[in-house]
Amino acid sequence: MIRYSASAASDARFLKQVQLPRGSVVVFDKGYRDYSTYNRFTSEQITWVTRHRDSSIYKITRCCPVNDYKVKMVYRATVILS
Repeated sequence: MIRYSASAASDARFLKQVQLPRGSVVVFDKGYRDYSTYNRFTSEQITWVTRHRDSSIYKITRCCPVNDYKVKMVYRATVILS
């Protein structure tokens, strides 16, 4: 499923109703931030990916290798707790 929208507020309402199968991967824009949705997806074993904001508070739990020869523009890949 791909959904484009102009407003994070409508995304928050939309995502509260979305039911995804375990193992799904969801990618969020940097402008979207709803920790209750992130936590729900985590508890349902749904992987989510986003860029952190400078004001984000988080703890890095694992650093993942990045192969510079295959991936450009990826500087660091980490698993975090927010």
